[in-house]
Amino acid sequence: CDVSGRAGQPTIEEIGMALGQFVEEAGLEEFDAVGYSMGGLVLRAYLAGKQAGGGWRPPEKVRLRRVVFLATPHMGAIAQAGGLVGDEADVQQ
Repeated sequence: CDVSGRAGQPTIEEIGMALGQFVEEAGLEEFDAVGYSMGGLVLRAYLAGKQAGGGWRPPEKVRLRRVVFLATPHMGAIAQAGGLVGDEADVQQ
């Protein structure tokens, strides 16, 4: 992912901030998004307003209309047939 002004690999927070900046500059009223794998974490960072230097500043107006998460590692949840498993202890049962 290309985040202007950043050398090397940008953090999830930096990409989330760049997404927020893009949405503001593009003047989008609403948008739909699909977050695949770590891209889902970028969307979550954008929505939560997680800042690269620490702290939180959520968007004043959430413009995300719909979102689909595919294979996003939400809090370490493990998918298995029949639903989601909360933690490793549940998997072993």
